[in-house]
Amino acid sequence: HEPFIPLCPEILHRRSQQLPLEAHPVPTSSNTFFYLQNGLLAAACVALAALAAGLTMGLLSLDPLMLRIKMRAGATDTEKKQAEKLLGLVQQHHLLLVTLLLMNSMANEALPLFLDKIVPSYVAVILSVTLVLFFGEIIPSAVFTGPNQMKIASMLSPVVQAVMCLLFPIA
Repeated sequence: HEPFIPLCPEILHRRSQQLPLEAHPVPTSSNTFFYLQNGLLAAACVALAALAAGLTMGLLSLDPLMLRIKMRAGATDTEKKQAEKLLGLVQQHHLLLVTLLLMNSMANEALPLFLDKIVPSYVAVILSVTLVLFFGEIIPSAVFTGPNQMKIASMLSPVVQAVMCLLFPIA
């Protein structure tokens, strides 16, 4: 007597091939590209999540009034230019927030999909949660709100503007 298993097409297909539910092919030279591709896409998802989380903390913690003050009375010309670059972004607070949260959630949701293709599902979940927690949230938040906050944020402002344009229809 077999235990009840929901009869979805994937389970039926795997049963017909007599494969265990968590079977993954052994890497060979013929499917190395598959593993490399999915591994790189997973790494890209972690990098995008890190960028989005860091920029969310770094940009949204900047006060527009402080940026205006730094534009007028900044210690250096570089600081004045950085404040000017960032003020336009920070003034669009809602659009900036929604754009960065969309980017972060897309990267975080796509990560386990790529990992699931190269490791068993339970490992994909554990890996994605761990990678996102440390490399996609904690470390970027510390870096982007550190002493070089304005420098990093102003260097990445063109990237943020491009993402805002790309995601504007749904943001």
